[in-house]
Amino acid sequence: MKIKVDIERIAQGIYGLFTDEDMGPLAFGMLPADKMNALEQMLGEKFDKIVAEQIGASPDEATEIVKGFGVTLNIDKVRREFVNDIVRKVATRLYGIAKERGVLVV
Repeated sequence: MKIKVDIERIAQGIYGLFTDEDMGPLAFGMLPADKMNALEQMLGEKFDKIVAEQIGASPDEATEIVKGFGVTLNIDKVRREFVNDIVRKVATRLYGIAKERGVLVV
């Protein structure tokens, strides 16, 4: 299953949510934890929704379904990898945006 994610759009949207308080730490390479945690949560929920739509079951049910076919599937691991990969790419792009706008000092 391929999932297309628009990293640029997500990063621009999150950057638009940054407050003046977020800009100080960002100048030194620190992203606001509240916004990054929210991103992780939303991506995890989106992953769960996609799994439910594609397989017709919740992630836990999907794990049980494939066990019935003799296949081991660690859906939590797949979910974590999906979320971590997207968060890493978004974070990298956020730094790029900050650099483009002259915010980064490091």
